Amino acid sequence: MFYKLMYKRGMHKYRKSYINILCVFILTLSMLSFTSIYCDSHYNYNDAVLIPAMTADWTCDIRVKNITEEEAILYSRIPNVDMVYAAGNLDFVLLDTNEFETVLEQIRTILNSQHEHIHEITDTTPTIYVYYGRDVRNNIDDYYDNGVRIGTAVFQAILTAIGAVSMVLIYSDYIRQRTEDIRTLSAIGITERQLHRLFFGECNVLYLLSVVIGIPLGGGIAYVFFKVCEWVDMSDTNSVYPVFDLHITSLLTTALIGYMAVYITFQIILKKILRIDASYTCAESVIEFDPDKFRGFYYKATPHFRAFFARILRKRSSTKSKSLVVLIASIIALSIVMLNTVNYAIGREYSHGEIKPSELAAAISATSLFIMSTIYAILYSLAIVAIFTKRQMESNAKSTQILYALGADEHILYSCFHRYMLRQFTSSVLSGFGVGYAATVLIFSSVNHTIYINLWFIIVHLVLIVLYYFVYLFSMKKYFNENCRSTISEEAGG
Repeated sequence: MFYKLMYKRGMHKYRKSYINILCVFILTLSMLSFTSIYCDSHYNYNDAVLIPAMTADWTCDIRVKNITEEEAILYSRIPNVDMVYAAGNLDFVLLDTNEFETVLEQIRTILNSQHEHIHEITDTTPTIYVYYGRDVRNNIDDYYDNGVRIGTAVFQAILTAIGAVSMVLIYSDYIRQRTEDIRTLSAIGITERQLHRLFFGECNVLYLLSVVIGIPLGGGIAYVFFKVCEWVDMSDTNSVYPVFDLHITSLLTTALIGYMAVYITFQIILKKILRIDASYTCAESVIEFDPDKFRGFYYKATPHFRAFFARILRKRSSTKSKSLVVLIASIIALSIVMLNTVNYAIGREYSHGEIKPSELAAAISATSLFIMSTIYAILYSLAIVAIFTKRQMESNAKSTQILYALGADEHILYSCFHRYMLRQFTSSVLSGFGVGYAATVLIFSSVNHTIYINLWFIIVHLVLIVLYYFVYLFSMKKYFNENCRSTISEEAGG
């Protein structure tokens, strides 16, 4: 009954926080689902496209074309095969597929001994055709290495790490809101085990909801990307591209990996929950100074106050706040490298002349891992920016009230925070773009690739800049209004 009442109360009071946590969980599972399906779908190209194409005309394993019946008799001594001669063609069906290479070499030897002086190949020239039939997989399994699986695992590891940071920040913000509840429960005697059960139950419910939504969402996104190649005629391209494929084992593994990430996040947050001191009382702090006595100093500093206070905000920033710039810049740099990779794959097709729909579809499908990894990384980073901004505004709430008591104008303080946040945005974006293009030049030059610049690429860059600018400044404005508006007139009854 106790847990039921707490969950009911939490759903009513902290609904918005639950939605935020659920969104990050869904984003994480969607990312893991998409990358897993991408890997399976890439290797499904063999079964869905390559093998049907290689076996479309299969009637035998090996065929010697354009020979006479007398010449065909010379092949009768080859063991482990059945032979059928018809219309100038001699068909071989292997009785023992392990002898494929031996049989093929014997056929080549006999053919070359009969037609060793042929210099011009025509439609009537005796030729050997190899048809991979029943055992085609044995001949193409080595065509692909484990590069895609390794690459996908690397993307998953990087994005999961970024997602874990986002989950910890958002969950920590939720726990900060529940601090009073936790102190009250601790004061009336709740045990650590009961606290663990209370919050772990919430976490599990949110995770189950995110599994129901996130995994199908990732699969749906993958379906749209990969089905592009089925909507156009791909017969005139030899590109390797993912063909949509679902493996229940991969989806279960995705759910397990996601749960491990969420469980690790919860264990980190649980330590914060257990560190909350129940004996602490949240009595309102009193400003123990005489505002009238010091107000004159503020008015003397007014002409330079915006620059001064913005500088104070930078100086007072915690190490975590400063590390935010590094984290966001790193994510932007990673996104720039992946965007250039996508643009190279598409631009390379355009460089050969007018691009065919099949080539464009194959390029989009094959680079979908880079496209979606960029989107996931950016979404994670924007969530991190919003949470950090909220915490910064909350931490400066008391300072702003002191400044209001000294006579500060709300518009001036807002402009100070605006200047500070604009500097944060500029530092993150400029350093991210700089490092991203330095890495791109280094990587592309090492593999002799060209950096293509085109209209859509410029538009994507502009959208990226505007998106970060909007989140930085909108979050600052939103949480300034919630935490740093003047309460002096309210306290005075005005």
